[in-house]
Amino acid sequence: MLYLAISSFVLAAILGVILLMHLFQNKTSSTYVILLHGVFAVLGILFVIGHTLENNLNDPWLILSMLILAALGGIALFTMKLKKKTIPKAMALVHPLIAGIAVLGLIIYLLD
Repeated sequence: MLYLAISSFVLAAILGVILLMHLFQNKTSSTYVILLHGVFAVLGILFVIGHTLENNLNDPWLILSMLILAALGGIALFTMKLKKKTIPKAMALVHPLIAGIAVLGLIIYLLD
């Protein structure tokens, strides 16, 4: 199940890079791409939750907490876009940084 989670996160990351490039080039991002990014990220989180509950593990809870924190940041960014507010570039950089560290932790956990 963790391989599915990592695959989902990789797809979300690819779309996230596209969104980040649009932001820094002052281009409008497609709502479709934003939603697809969110769907892949949520799927990844659900796979991690499923794996954790299925195996009765305590180990990945820190990783899961970081993923949820990144998701909350993503929801905040999406809400700003819907309200047509300016998205803070620092926040747009912190969001993938937290998610990236969590996914890296997940990969390390999987390989351990």
